[in-house]
Amino acid sequence: MTGTDEYTIVPGTAADLDELSELWLALLSHHRNLLDDRFPVHAPTDSWELARAAFARWLADDAAIARIARRRDGGEVLGFGICQLLAGGPTFDLGSMRGDLDTLVVKDAARGGGVGAALIESIRAELAARGIAYWSVGLLAGNEQAEKLYRRLGFAPWTQTLLARTGR
Repeated sequence: MTGTDEYTIVPGTAADLDELSELWLALLSHHRNLLDDRFPVHAPTDSWELARAAFARWLADDAAIARIARRRDGGEVLGFGICQLLAGGPTFDLGSMRGDLDTLVVKDAARGGGVGAALIESIRAELAARGIAYWSVGLLAGNEQAEKLYRRLGFAPWTQTLLARTGR
């Protein structure tokens, strides 16, 4: 458990997932704004159901690490991160497993207070404790704030993903 006088970072479990829906929906809205209708985004209820089911499955299969930032005075959730554990591939010698930081979200009111960095650091430490040497994070093009945070914490460009419709 890590944190400050104001918040603590704790492991997340499937039992915590229902508390995360509000933050997920805020992240979905942020993504919708960044995309500016260039690509389709699920309806909020559908999106949360899909995310919740994936997170629950990953946690049940021990295929993810979840961390939650909680306010010390009452336990309000300030943010969460979920890192999926993926098998190593045939091209890059990254070890038998690598982490992929699937989701990181912090309440607007808690941004700038180190919550996101603390969540990332807690997940990184758990990956290292499990002997996982590499991890990645994807972000939407144009999400400059997130990119600055990730670069400051040691992430560097690795792959690039392009998306297009199959029909013209």
